Order: sequence, then structure tokens, then C-alpha cells
Amino acid sequence: MTLPPNYGDAYVREFEKVFVDLARKHKTPRIPFFLEGVAPNPVYMLADGLHPNAAGYRIVAGHVFRIVEPLL
Repeated sequence: MTLPPNYGDAYVREFEKVFVDLARKHKTPRIPFFLEGVAPNPVYMLADGLHPNAAGYRIVAGHVFRIVEPLL
């Protein structure tokens, strides 16, 4: 996952690095940005502009399932 850019470049990079390091350490797949194709499209987002609506979460679930399914 990542953060909105208003958190600042350095903070966002460090935040993302945590997940890269954890995936590497535990040898697990990682989804770089599971809101790909969802954010910032207002069709798929709640009014807050940060969280997906039901239609957006269906897309998110598809991203996650493609990574998780081979592990099942």
C-alpha cells in the first residue's frame, strides 16, 4: 500500500519500504498498489476521495485474488 502524496515524499517512501522489506523477508508476494485503476477515479471512490466504494472494492478484491489464488 501507499499513502496520499500530501504525506510528503520521504514519508511515503519509508512507508512503502516497510512492505517491500516485509515481503522480501517473509518471501511473500506483494501488491504494490491495490487501488490501481480505482483511485483517484471518482466513479469508484467515496466522497472522501481516499476510500473505495462498493464498485471500487470489487476491483480491489480482483487485484488481491489474482495474487492470493495461486497460494491457496
